[in-house]
Amino acid sequence: MLRGLGGIGSTMFTVAATALLIKVSPPSARGRVASLNSAGFLLGGLLGPVFGGLVASFGLRAPFVFYFFTLVVAASVVAIALRNSTFAGSTSALPTHTESVGFVQALRVSQYRALLTSVFTFGWASFGVRVSVIPIFVKVALDGDAAVAAWVLAAYAAGNAILIFPSGRWNDTIGRKPMIIVGLTVLTITYAVFPASSSLWLALLIMFVAGAGSALVNPGQQATLADVVGLRNGGSVVAGYSMTSDLGGVLGPLVAGAIVDFAGFGWAFGVTAAILATAAIIWSFVPDSRRLQKQHL
Repeated sequence: MLRGLGGIGSTMFTVAATALLIKVSPPSARGRVASLNSAGFLLGGLLGPVFGGLVASFGLRAPFVFYFFTLVVAASVVAIALRNSTFAGSTSALPTHTESVGFVQALRVSQYRALLTSVFTFGWASFGVRVSVIPIFVKVALDGDAAVAAWVLAAYAAGNAILIFPSGRWNDTIGRKPMIIVGLTVLTITYAVFPASSSLWLALLIMFVAGAGSALVNPGQQATLADVVGLRNGGSVVAGYSMTSDLGGVLGPLVAGAIVDFAGFGWAFGVTAAILATAAIIWSFVPDSRRLQKQHL
């Protein structure tokens, strides 16, 4: 029950934070803002286990107490820093001419439909299969322990960290579509070949490349969402984006884990690679979302 309540709070924060970033991001720098946001999550994901492991020396309850205080600090920073912000206030405080865009209206935009497809597959592969299935593969196929699995996941984070800021610049200069397609293609190849890893070093290399591909995709997806919403109120559009990603993250480990039990790792990663390739193909048929900056839905 407590984890469920925590999930509700996490969803409220994610949707509100994403909507706020969209409002304050200059149209010419949306890719760089998205990459900075992704880097923040990446840094937290890297440092969280480190601090959690250190604090756990005082007992298994200690990391939760530590996390509680970090959340209090974060909430206080937001409350103080945004206390006079019109962007972070209620919609009633905004100018009366502020437009709104709904979820159904956004679905008429081809870039948003492609975005939902790719964010679902990205959630499936990155937040689902990578975190849940890859550690099992490391244990079964490479005879590794939890520490070895952590190194494999760290290699993914390292590849992501190297390209996350350049990816933001490229999304603003080259475009969202090329970065998303290239990134999805890299992820497709790496997930397809990962089950063939015959050694830990090869697994580390493949995950490093996969992390680099992820760095190309994620800022482009967030920047595309900003292009679709623009300066309008689009809470339901952002929520649809977040829920689709979460759905992929939930279904990915469930389906891939069942496939592992019935058919093996090769098929599980093969299915993941196939849905990543499908998303890349769908994106190839839609225009770049930067053109939405100068037009209405």
